[in-house]
Amino acid sequence: VRSVGRTATDVLHASAELTRGLAAVEAEAFLPVAADLRALHDRLVYDGFIGAVGVERLADVQRYLAAALHRLERLPDTISRDRDRMRSVHALEAEHAALVDQRGLTTDLEELAWDLQELRVSLFAQTVGVKRQVSTKRLRSALEAVRRG
Repeated sequence: VRSVGRTATDVLHASAELTRGLAAVEAEAFLPVAADLRALHDRLVYDGFIGAVGVERLADVQRYLAAALHRLERLPDTISRDRDRMRSVHALEAEHAALVDQRGLTTDLEELAWDLQELRVSLFAQTVGVKRQVSTKRLRSALEAVRRG
């Protein structure tokens, strides 16, 4: 219980830190990335998220938030590359969302949602560390396999 409490506290601290960083974004060129990071934050941290994601995924949520903050901090040096990568991730997320709309949130699609988060870490904040290797190509193939299956 203490471990879960510490991890939950770490998640809430990371959430607050990201929220503060996003509130400070003023440059117009950074606003699309800030909007992407706000949407990501809202998908990860919401009322009841701890129970919804489960104990086994809680540390992952903290890592995803840390990666988002890392991305935000590096944005002045990486804006062009970031936008290209963001478009790629958004395309995969749209494919995933369309499949969820068609089939509901199956076990395979739920796992692919976590893989999309790992892809974000891999593309935007690799130094934070990924849990498993993912790539745009692998995710696209996995989505196609779900579509066919």
